[in-house]
Amino acid sequence: MGYTPAATGSLKYDGTSNCLPKTIAGTFIAAKELGDTNYLVVVVNVKTTGTYLVHSNSANGFSFSGSGTFTATGLNQVKLAATGKPIAAGTTDVLVLFDTSSCHVAITVLPVGGAVTPSAVYTFAGAPNACTNVVTAGSFAQGGLLDTSSKVTASVNVTTPGTYTITTNTVNGYSFSGTGVFTTTGIQTVSLSASGTPLAVGINNFTFSANTAGCSFPVTVVSGVAVTNNDHFPLSNGSYWTYDDIYNAGDTLMRSLTDSVLTNGSRYQIMQEQQKFGNPVPFLYRKNDNVYYEYTPVDKYTLTVKFLPQITKDILFLKEGLATGETWSSDEYSGPSSFGQTIYIRYDFTCTNADATITINGRTYLHVYKIILMPKIRSAPTYPYNTTGEQTETWYAKGVGMIYSKKLNNQFAIFENHIRYWNVK
Repeated sequence: MGYTPAATGSLKYDGTSNCLPKTIAGTFIAAKELGDTNYLVVVVNVKTTGTYLVHSNSANGFSFSGSGTFTATGLNQVKLAATGKPIAAGTTDVLVLFDTSSCHVAITVLPVGGAVTPSAVYTFAGAPNACTNVVTAGSFAQGGLLDTSSKVTASVNVTTPGTYTITTNTVNGYSFSGTGVFTTTGIQTVSLSASGTPLAVGINNFTFSANTAGCSFPVTVVSGVAVTNNDHFPLSNGSYWTYDDIYNAGDTLMRSLTDSVLTNGSRYQIMQEQQKFGNPVPFLYRKNDNVYYEYTPVDKYTLTVKFLPQITKDILFLKEGLATGETWSSDEYSGPSSFGQTIYIRYDFTCTNADATITINGRTYLHVYKIILMPKIRSAPTYPYNTTGEQTETWYAKGVGMIYSKKLNNQFAIFENHIRYWNVK
């Protein structure tokens, strides 16, 4: 029997990282073992055919998994069987994973016995006047699309457990909503996600709407940083960026574009990177149409393998016009490693959000690309690629460039940088 390689592709999801489309089948009941009628159907955009495993994390005592072989590229439905036993009633957020992509599904778990839960009875802290103990999270900026990171939490006093649906009025182009189950009485916290796009700067007053008296709360909408460039990675001479080194508190990283050079048959901009100690290190970048390349040793983004002799080539690390959920892979690079074995590596990229609004160091950036890079490695062309356990997440703001970067190696932080200041010429 011939070897079938692993399929590649990405899960389909909306702009807030929720799996879309999706089907949730069966009734999920606390303390009851899940069976054949409990499953989840998601959609995968298959890039290359082959064997697959689509699965979720384990949350609230249960998880989902499905495997098989994709025989056609494009959109494919995948059925994921549920296993386990839900622990508690309420809404459970499940993270579904395939290749380098992920998306979320909210599963409603009914109380023990599975009886349909009546509507809860509760009061908001501060009702019917101004809310107390309301906290906003995320970034609210004029023209910035809101996602799942933008939300409000509020305190309620539950007198009768049950289901709840809480919404707000729509103000200035956006609103909040949330559903769930209160399983006990007493003071509890509810979280409502924002949706929409703020239209103007200012203070917006919202009112909770539910089956009880609501209360009001303010949200402040700010201006995003002003930009004069449309690129997510500007390459104009004289531009510079400074970053706070979070991993080494107190240190600063500076990058500046100083000159250009003709090499490898193309012209590259030279970006000098200066850390606290040592000499500046030059990096070479170029933009071809809407695609960005770095000319670099191809083992730069992994600690797992080093080629000997060194191999230097282009790595396609970013594109303009990305969509949320879009994926791409670098070329495959191969050669003798420092330990003598021929090794093959490639880098898989996923755009987890193509239009994020991010606040760092008191400044709010619009139209941010969130990109995850994952190195893959194999020891022969016929073997499947395996992850190295490394992951680099980088955020690029339109008109500004890189505003955040963090590298993990098996969940341990290697570096983390937050933008402090910049000047794009």
